[in-house]
Amino acid sequence: MKIITTRPKPGFDDLAACFAAKRLFSKHEIVIEGNPESKVEKFIEEVAPHLFFYHRFEELELESISSLIVVGSVSESQLPASVKPFLERCNKILFDHLGTAVDGNWNKVISGHYGASITLLCDILRKKQIKITPEEATLYAVALYRKTVNFSLSTTTPDDLLTGAWLLSSGASLERVVKYQKFALTREQRRCFQKFMDNTRILSIKGVEVAISEAKLKVMPKEIFELVEKLWITIGADNLIVFIQVGKDVFVAGRTRYSEIDFSKIFSDSKLSAYPNFSLAFYANANFNAVKERIFNSLRKNILSFVQVQEVMSSPVRTVLSEMPVKEAAKIMENTGHSSLPVIGGGRLIGIVTLDNVRKAIKHGLKNSHIEEIMQTDLVTVKATAPVSEAARKMMENGSSSVLVLDKGILVGIVTKSDLMRGVLTKRSQELENLKLQTSRIVNLIETRLEPDIVTMLRFLGIVGNQVGMATYVVGGFVRDLLLGKKNYDIDIVVEGNARHFAQTFRRYFEVTCVEHKEFLTTSIFFKNGLRIDVATARTEYYEEPAVLPNVEVSTIKKDLYRRDFSINAMAIKLNQEEFGLLLDFFGCKRDLENGIIRTLYPLSFVEDPTRILRAIRFEQRFNFKIEERTLELLKKHVTQNYLERVTGQRLRYELEKIIEEPEPLKAIKRMDELGVLKHLFPYSVVDAEALLMLDRYFGRGRFPGPKPVYILAMILLRNAPVRKLDSIVKRYGFPKKFPDWIRKAVNISRALQNKHDDGEQLSFKTFFTIVRKSEPEVLCFVDASLDEKDSERFRIYLKNLEEKKPRITGTLLIEKFGLKEGKAIKRVLDKLQLAKLEGLPDDEEEDFVKKLIRRN
Repeated sequence: MKIITTRPKPGFDDLAACFAAKRLFSKHEIVIEGNPESKVEKFIEEVAPHLFFYHRFEELELESISSLIVVGSVSESQLPASVKPFLERCNKILFDHLGTAVDGNWNKVISGHYGASITLLCDILRKKQIKITPEEATLYAVALYRKTVNFSLSTTTPDDLLTGAWLLSSGASLERVVKYQKFALTREQRRCFQKFMDNTRILSIKGVEVAISEAKLKVMPKEIFELVEKLWITIGADNLIVFIQVGKDVFVAGRTRYSEIDFSKIFSDSKLSAYPNFSLAFYANANFNAVKERIFNSLRKNILSFVQVQEVMSSPVRTVLSEMPVKEAAKIMENTGHSSLPVIGGGRLIGIVTLDNVRKAIKHGLKNSHIEEIMQTDLVTVKATAPVSEAARKMMENGSSSVLVLDKGILVGIVTKSDLMRGVLTKRSQELENLKLQTSRIVNLIETRLEPDIVTMLRFLGIVGNQVGMATYVVGGFVRDLLLGKKNYDIDIVVEGNARHFAQTFRRYFEVTCVEHKEFLTTSIFFKNGLRIDVATARTEYYEEPAVLPNVEVSTIKKDLYRRDFSINAMAIKLNQEEFGLLLDFFGCKRDLENGIIRTLYPLSFVEDPTRILRAIRFEQRFNFKIEERTLELLKKHVTQNYLERVTGQRLRYELEKIIEEPEPLKAIKRMDELGVLKHLFPYSVVDAEALLMLDRYFGRGRFPGPKPVYILAMILLRNAPVRKLDSIVKRYGFPKKFPDWIRKAVNISRALQNKHDDGEQLSFKTFFTIVRKSEPEVLCFVDASLDEKDSERFRIYLKNLEEKKPRITGTLLIEKFGLKEGKAIKRVLDKLQLAKLEGLPDDEEEDFVKKLIRRN
């Protein structure tokens, strides 16, 4: 066996170097001792388990090693115990990045003076012009950054930096590099940080808030960019400038949130390192106070004036007290025309009350209740000094029609859509248009397109909503399909209240079973006739990390709809008696439906849930729609950035199975291939004319009972994949362990049948019996898909006969009645008897047939 290895329990640098060595020695296998560092395993699982595959010595029974490649500055005593018995008899090569190895113990030593093992290996790959994938580049970059502590250790060499540049040019993801770094302030950095904090003040220059900090230090602190970033976050200012005097030199760091400050102009007379929103200026042999004065003058000259929130907000703000009766708030709203009022309690802002909630409270006899009992506490706020574009962004993100304005925690104003129109730098087009609610009554549509019992059920759900005082809506795909004139019995109900309480009230009138799902604020109602209704509390979702399942919070119907995957699924129909049949469209959804457009509601949609990539394709092909241009651009971007690799195989498999259930799944599969999705779902998959023909046959013909279609899809796509690469697919998607064997067997059988066909031989029952016999159902499906219509028809008859025309004579009977001895002879007789039965031998002629066989042999 030929092996690449490193020290036991390898870290990022060790294992990354192993994978780099694999590119130089492709016939070697990576084998390690013990488990790698936990973050390494997490990285591989998240990024590309199909690319980074290794074995463990504990899993192998080694009989010999002919070639051993060792990476890292490793002595023989540090090698895995499993290889030591073979050291004298194998060819040994060491890659030693520190140059400390003794040549005499190795057949060959490749060494140098580098800060990391991965630098040595990458230097060789680069010089040999061996191209690496973005996933490999990212792994190598993470290893390099961690080993050199972001190139800050004294052992870091120029070659390490060159390697870092090469990896970035090869597609390494800095986002992932940062994710797998660990930044903690040293004791000296903490002292510097405290000095900065103690000497910080806030200025307003031409209406722009700027925090100024300064310190005189003996030496420049390490990781100054990270230190300034931490200071900026802690202070919470929009803009930060830090003056640092070190001896006779002055450094000035600038950090900004918006684009009002152009540091390249402000620091133009310095030696400058400029990055987006972050710059570091250097003034050699400069007077500290003179530099500060120059910077302040440059700020006043170059800072961009912009319209601030405080210039367009409505002020003073009419408020109500938390202990005020609901009826008093109703009078204020009636007199002022306000549809919402901020609520003050204990001298501070604690919530907001809406006209809708006030009316509901009065209707239910709560006019004397305190406002705090019906107020909303999820507030959308913005600073008075922020640009109006920030207020518009927050409105969009939160599905709100207004934003409260705070100054040092004090409520000073409110910004509405009308106020925004006065902001000269505010985007006026689609974002503001989308804030506008479109409503229409579609009662007639409901009554003509839905079955009477479904209409009655919807009306009754609205009655229950009135009874418990909750706005009640049917949402999602049900509404979409109703407008399209398609049947859909998946009824999803959203209530602005407690879904469990709603469901329990509903249960009083019907014999149903209720199942609560607390983590998602939903309750499922099951009827005896099979009907299921899902009731959810109106909720919003937030994702702590991309591609993971979301956390859920109580919200309103607007926010509930805003969290949905696509605009065509983000409409609701109100069911309450007084507004039954009212269609709510907050985001131009009906327009998209009419124009045949698949559109996401916000740019991070595919980042937060990459399975929406598959859903976009499924809906596009199901309805013959088109993915909107910007949405398609985002989809392609996030596919190439490997966001699908971050999703669990279980969730991806579920979406694939939904695609396969479509009437024309092949259309979606072709589209996935066109957009580059399939190679991220199934690395090493091949979508050529043969694969498409096989899939067309499989989906078009009557399917065999038993096998899961997703297995057959994967088998066809991966029919040419290296068998050793299939283990990661099996693990990721939870496929049976026999999956690689199914592919190997199915491919071999199909090729054998094709060879017979190419030789001009008709595929007879005998041919099928000789080559196929009775294989696993998954193998049979694959084989059938490889056959043309005529051969497929005969193949299916063969399988039917094989199942129905079994010989009555068994092996036991051959021994007892015909005197045959146990062994191969019995199998030969039974095989020939089975073949004769397939070709029409009657039951009453079996004994004569067997006797003739025995006499002949």
